[in-house]
Amino acid sequence: MKILILGGGISGLSAARRLSQFYPRAEITLLEKTNRLGGWIESEDSGDFLFEKGPRTFSAARSPTLLQWISELGLERELLFSNPSASKRYLWHRNRLKSAGSLFWPHAWRLLLEPFVGKGKEEETIHAFATRRFGKKIADLFFDPMTRGIYAGDCRTLSVKACFPRFVEMEQRYGSLLLGMLAPRKKKKFPGSLFTLKRGMQSLVDAIVEKLPIEIVKDVEIEFLYQRWGRWKVETKSGAFSADAVFSALPAHALRELLPEMPEIPSSSLDVVNIGFLQRPTAMKAGYGYLVPSTLKEESLLGMIWDSEVFGGPCRMTAMVSGDSPKEIALDALRRHLGIHQAPDRLEVHPANQAIPQLGVGLKEKLLDWESSLEGLHLLGNYLDGASVDQCMARSEKVVKNYFQKKS
Repeated sequence: MKILILGGGISGLSAARRLSQFYPRAEITLLEKTNRLGGWIESEDSGDFLFEKGPRTFSAARSPTLLQWISELGLERELLFSNPSASKRYLWHRNRLKSAGSLFWPHAWRLLLEPFVGKGKEEETIHAFATRRFGKKIADLFFDPMTRGIYAGDCRTLSVKACFPRFVEMEQRYGSLLLGMLAPRKKKKFPGSLFTLKRGMQSLVDAIVEKLPIEIVKDVEIEFLYQRWGRWKVETKSGAFSADAVFSALPAHALRELLPEMPEIPSSSLDVVNIGFLQRPTAMKAGYGYLVPSTLKEESLLGMIWDSEVFGGPCRMTAMVSGDSPKEIALDALRRHLGIHQAPDRLEVHPANQAIPQLGVGLKEKLLDWESSLEGLHLLGNYLDGASVDQCMARSEKVVKNYFQKKS
């Protein structure tokens, strides 16, 4: 059996490991366009600062698959849990930083009415869902910046079912988000609510790659992907490949260039700005960080995570910027938002072009219908079951398991 995996990000790598375990005798080849593996996951240790260019902070309660893999790969000693102060979060509101709690309490009464709101009957945008259940003020104040911080997108166009399926599931099961969050469930206790890895998330990628008994071909760009006589063909500048099955972990826009019949999925771009200070600025606050609502049209900053406040170590923070001149935008935010006027000892800008899929209402259903028409091509990635690392890995496990069960 010959299997091809397209893309060496976390989705492709986790699928590769599971496939090699299910099919130890199969000829498995992974093709990666760049000269490195890991996709958006990339850590850089300069000696003074450990910077994450991509995902860096994970919820212990909502990352069961990721934690399972960390245990399986023997990385449990690498786990680093968050400080208690990381639970404090802020919003940029009326030209000042305000804690989310202080902004919420004037609207707390609206939460008491939420269990009496009827269930939604049609797919909704995130903003429409939040407005129906909590009112427009809460939708604007909290759901809007949350959507910008996670998806770098507009809550007025993105689908709540596609982006936050947990909210819809709680509404359908309990009739209420409040009752769903209060429902008893078994929870594993962790030292902190958030976690990362001590040597950076790149260590997860390295541990997976180290255990892959497959052929990995880097620096190869796919030019054609098509099916002929029941087998899939992949053509590159350096050669051609054929396989009984293809698992595509390519970004949605890259796969659509190869298969134009695929539904178009827009994606958002942003810049990740890593900032480091050898000495912690006196104006620095304790907490997780802050988000900026879309109503402030003049603000190109989506939000900022205070990495060192969350996990300790030398003073580090990460700004997510959507706009031109990301370095200047990040420095301006330090001055205006945080009152930090000293120059950082290190500042790096990392573009994330077309990084986050933007699933509008009805788009996921179109995608699933198209996927069901495919034979031998299996879709992985951050545009299907969620954009988080945990959701990408869970998607890969599910798809590989389904493939194995059908073949058994």
